Amino acid sequence: MAQIIFFISIVALVVLSAGTVVVVFHFFQYRLKKDKHRRMIALFLVGSLLLFFLELVMLLGADWSAINEVIGEYFFKNSL
Repeated sequence: MAQIIFFISIVALVVLSAGTVVVVFHFFQYRLKKDKHRRMIALFLVGSLLLFFLELVMLLGADWSAINEVIGEYFFKNSL
């Protein structure tokens, strides 16, 4: 069960990265040259990198065996 959560987190990181690339591409495709838009792009990139970093820290710092044990006890012991 913990492996499923791990792979969902990996998929979330991939979706976040793809979404960031798509948004930045559209910003540059339409060539928004005003200073306001440049600040928005920079702020968006910083926010995306921060979310990516926090998700990666959570993913690498989780004790997956403990998560698997808790989920196993909750779903399988309580269902019988």
